[in-house]
Amino acid sequence: MKLPLLCMAMLAISSSFRVQREGVLSKPIISYKVVKFFPKSRLVHILCHSIQGSLPIIYTLMESSNITVSKKIMDNGPAKFPILATFKTRPDLLNYYCRASTASGERAYSDVLKLFWELWVPVSQPQANFSLVGTGSSQMVVVSCLASEGSPPITYMLLRKNGHILMEETPLPGRPANFSFPVNKISAWYACQAKNTGNTQRSALTLVPPGELPLAPTFVLAVSLTSMVAAFIILYQNMMKR
Repeated sequence: MKLPLLCMAMLAISSSFRVQREGVLSKPIISYKVVKFFPKSRLVHILCHSIQGSLPIIYTLMESSNITVSKKIMDNGPAKFPILATFKTRPDLLNYYCRASTASGERAYSDVLKLFWELWVPVSQPQANFSLVGTGSSQMVVVSCLASEGSPPITYMLLRKNGHILMEETPLPGRPANFSFPVNKISAWYACQAKNTGNTQRSALTLVPPGELPLAPTFVLAVSLTSMVAAFIILYQNMMKR
């Protein structure tokens, strides 16, 4: 008796799933995944999926101008459309949406995916922090530069006021660029520039003579301790004189 009961249970589950799938066709969900990065393009998989509807479901990827890009018939799961998205001056050329349809004539449409603005967010103005490390002739100026927004890759450059590039670095996404150089005897103005495919932004100019820079935390602590010791010695000497 156990086997027939098991079969009946499986049939009930299958029937329940079929009823769910054969309901009103739901609005398809559109999403994307970047598969590969190129300097001015991205290989992207656009995914379309209706979680409810009579199978099979026909998915059609369309541009916002109602031009059909590709079509797939799926018995289960999302449809995947590979797209080579190239950086263009007109962002609307990279707007896509999905249409889902069934054999019974039902149709449903997804929201519009504005792929340009997903892939090429313009870089924001970078924040540059200058500090001193070391002592004496071995003192170095350390610069940390980071833009809070912008699609990778982001290239950072340390510039003089006249635009001359001293150093350049392309760190991992979300990480700052770090530069260092010996302290100069003559003061000079410096800035950090951030650049991605979208645009270029520059930080505020910073005047670097050494005396104008904040010391790194270790040296601030050392100076504080030295001051405390000196104050204690003076206090002790005054007490001994009494």
